[in-house]
Amino acid sequence: MIKSGMRKIQVIALATSSLLLIQIGTAVAATSKKSALTIPITLPVAQTGVITFANAESKFDAIPEAAWQRTQDVIASNKPVAIPTEIHIGPNTSASKSTIVSALDRINKLFAGFRHVSSYTGIVYNAKDQQWAQSDAAAFFKAKKIYSGDTSAQAIKSLIQAGCEFQGDNAVDCSGGMTWDFSDARNPAGGSYYGVQNAPADVSGGFWTEANKNSGPMTQVNHEATHNYQITQFFNTPLGKNQHMAAEAMHAFSPWWFSEAQANAIGIATFTDNLDAYKQTRLSNVTRSPGPNATLPVFTADGLKKFLVGKEVAGPENKNWPLAYTVGYAAAETLVAIGGPQSTLALYTLGAQGKSWDTAFKAVYGISWDEGASVLAKVLAAEYAAKPIALRS
Repeated sequence: MIKSGMRKIQVIALATSSLLLIQIGTAVAATSKKSALTIPITLPVAQTGVITFANAESKFDAIPEAAWQRTQDVIASNKPVAIPTEIHIGPNTSASKSTIVSALDRINKLFAGFRHVSSYTGIVYNAKDQQWAQSDAAAFFKAKKIYSGDTSAQAIKSLIQAGCEFQGDNAVDCSGGMTWDFSDARNPAGGSYYGVQNAPADVSGGFWTEANKNSGPMTQVNHEATHNYQITQFFNTPLGKNQHMAAEAMHAFSPWWFSEAQANAIGIATFTDNLDAYKQTRLSNVTRSPGPNATLPVFTADGLKKFLVGKEVAGPENKNWPLAYTVGYAAAETLVAIGGPQSTLALYTLGAQGKSWDTAFKAVYGISWDEGASVLAKVLAAEYAAKPIALRS
């Protein structure tokens, strides 16, 4: 929590949107795009916590609490990081700016010492406001003189509508988020589009209010912010063949499921404000149905290791992509419990320095990826034997 005297707030009134410009925390210089990548923890991480690779399988039921607590401990011990932040909320969208900003403050503290974006902007909209979001984003990029592949009118429309459901030409619900990547323009600014889903009548005020923030959907705020941290590590990394942006290099580095898995593991733990809420939200995620198209892994140690080391496409075109948010999340949560939340971003930082996934994993955790995947697979087998994944829907 930040004392009120440490926060500078300037409110700007706009005709078509509500915008809050906030400088969070104490003064910390924004990381230059030319600055060296840093990792603020000692590697390999010590195996001295409640959960280790040696006992993770037998203590699988203690992993959620261990991951949660390790995340809270890092947030509490780190100094605030000042990242200029703008939150734009659509005229028909119910969302709490203060809750969004507080959540972003927590994840920025968690990753203090790593490379971060020079500024962060969130455009928050529901189905009624998705066209407003397109206009608002275009005006914002023009005002900031950001010219990238992702700032063209068609790209803006595609990214905003990617998380929406349509009936004909009309958006009926928007619940997905998309993260910005301006590395093709050498611009270190970050941000995300945040779709606010419809809430049932018994959820007063909607899912994105302070009162309902722990119900799950609003954890998208820090899920997308985690993606910004993943991408930012690769801003100055030479791109590979057929790669055009940092996000593509980031995905090429890690197992196909890891980017969404880590975003859930970090996003949910840094957003929810109590252990019970975390446990409920993470359980609903790791056990939810992946839908009718995904091929479920065999929920044995051998079958789950094949899932973890599989060479599939990292993206929604992969029919098994929903499993990254469920089975993948449970695996990433285990790494948080074993090595602490910062260890998961250290992997990406080493990847951005040119290390392979296998080399980075050994450097961070002190064991090979083959050994680590075997342990994670046994943990997943034990967890899903106790609480199976939901039936297809």
